[in-house]
Amino acid sequence: MSTEDAERSGRPKRVVTDENIKKIHKMILNNRFGMPLLDHLKDEIAEKRPHLKKKKVLLHQDNAPCHKSVKTVAKIHELGLELLLHLPYSPNMASSDYFLFLDFKRMLAEKKFSSNEEP
Repeated sequence: MSTEDAERSGRPKRVVTDENIKKIHKMILNNRFGMPLLDHLKDEIAEKRPHLKKKKVLLHQDNAPCHKSVKTVAKIHELGLELLLHLPYSPNMASSDYFLFLDFKRMLAEKKFSSNEEP
């Protein structure tokens, strides 16, 4: 009996290959899902909130590579949406975190709860 791992046919050991990296990079750059979603978003806004047709709609999204791609940003501008950017040097902090949670903290300040279920 041996503890060595023998060579076998089937799935390759290494999944991080140059070919796979190129495929994933191309998929992100092409943004297969983002463009149709943005079109659908614009249609849904027009249908459900017709009063917003003449106003600028703010779109707030995270800093994922597919959200920052040139094609996505161009599509956002083409649809007349305005992109609400994250604060500089805080990719994991949304601007709502600063205002929403600050009010939340003030509201809960010095309140004591006897259990997790208590509102």
